[in-house]
Amino acid sequence: MTVMKENKNISISHEIYESLQELFDYHKLTWDEALEILTFKRKELSELLTQISDVEKATAYTIANKHDLWITNLKKNFHVISESKNLKDLPEIKTPALCLGNGPSFHEEIDNIKSFKGTVLCCERNLVKCLKNGIVPDYFVSLDGDPIMKTFIDDSIIDEYADNITGIFSVTCSNEVVSRWGGKKVFFTPYVDDPNLVKTMTRMIHLLTDKSILQVGGNCGSTLWFISYSLHAKPIYLLGIDFAYKHDTPYEETQLWKYAKDDDDPSRWFMEYTNKYGVKLLTDIMFHNNFKASLESWITHTDNTTYQCGKYSIVDCIEYFNPKNFKENVC
Repeated sequence: MTVMKENKNISISHEIYESLQELFDYHKLTWDEALEILTFKRKELSELLTQISDVEKATAYTIANKHDLWITNLKKNFHVISESKNLKDLPEIKTPALCLGNGPSFHEEIDNIKSFKGTVLCCERNLVKCLKNGIVPDYFVSLDGDPIMKTFIDDSIIDEYADNITGIFSVTCSNEVVSRWGGKKVFFTPYVDDPNLVKTMTRMIHLLTDKSILQVGGNCGSTLWFISYSLHAKPIYLLGIDFAYKHDTPYEETQLWKYAKDDDDPSRWFMEYTNKYGVKLLTDIMFHNNFKASLESWITHTDNTTYQCGKYSIVDCIEYFNPKNFKENVC
């Protein structure tokens, strides 16, 4: 089946065409309207970039640069998504949850978390290291759409434990990661823009996939907290969700360098931060002004108790819990 959009042919299977046509009829959308929602208006973005802050620019650049990749991944993941469970169908977490990001705190404290009693969630970036250190997470999460993410899980050890771990995937995450994972798969729609508005990317993807919309905070580490919270885990412990680097990390080794490097003064994208534990760190405007601000706002305005277990973190608005205490089975 071929759909016309601006004199371009878009090929999809007859089965998908019929299901989408039914969906669009229900929501009173034409094919042109539906496809327009999934078409990023780069001209408007270019004009907008001259009017917004550096943090908003970084966010806009991310959406602009990732848009085509996300839609390509959605297309490749579509059949797996339709055959897999929805995030909201997972059982409630009735234990404490330990969320393991890949920041420096995780690598410093990994030996102290082996005695944790509860539900463990990690990112694809640190899944292999967890397993090789005797930590078998209950869930691992993949948010990023970049094909390079497959390299983090492309290790034979994950096949040994795949039956014991559930993979939780964004519908727009890397198809290479989804294909590589041999265990159970669960999907969600990432919150990209306001789904309460009709013509938004999040709303359109949600309608296409019928998977729950989840706030993600722009980062896989944040996503671990949002999943734990949505599944009612109490309390939640954070480790490696640092949004920072060790103080002597070169700018060129940071995630934001690919955006900052073209600036006349790349240093203005970065900042020094001394957290309340007295540790001097390097962070950047996205980490500090977006990810930290968003996650701390959610944490402090919910009825859940969250503890910080990492001293290399800038998420320091919450009470510190020494991960060595996990050895005393305090959970």
